[in-house]
Amino acid sequence: MSNFIFILKVVGTIFLTFLLLSIMLHPMDPHYLVLERFLTGFGHFLVRNFPLISWNADSWVPGLGAFLISWFFIHRWLSRWAKRTNRPWSLMTSFCMVSLVPVLFVISFIVPGILLQWDALRDVHWVEIHR
Repeated sequence: MSNFIFILKVVGTIFLTFLLLSIMLHPMDPHYLVLERFLTGFGHFLVRNFPLISWNADSWVPGLGAFLISWFFIHRWLSRWAKRTNRPWSLMTSFCMVSLVPVLFVISFIVPGILLQWDALRDVHWVEIHR
């Protein structure tokens, strides 16, 4: 229960800080706009992009199948290892291990994207000096 109260206090503090700053700043002030986007930007992103997600079974069924197959093989392999070494192992422990697979899949797309953005931003002239 104390974790819930702590989280509630943190969220309340953030909300009150935002409320006080929004009262002090004019709505068209650039600082207000940055603060508002910083605190609510993820919600704006989800509202704009969630309807664009494809729910086509051709997209998610192979991914779910790969996840379940990897869960099965990881569980068989690691439960045998745990039995040999007298360690506890459950199906949920295997699920936690396999849940790293989607994270690694997403990272495999993010890293090349970051490198492409880095390359594009490197070519931008950020400061122009006229002499």
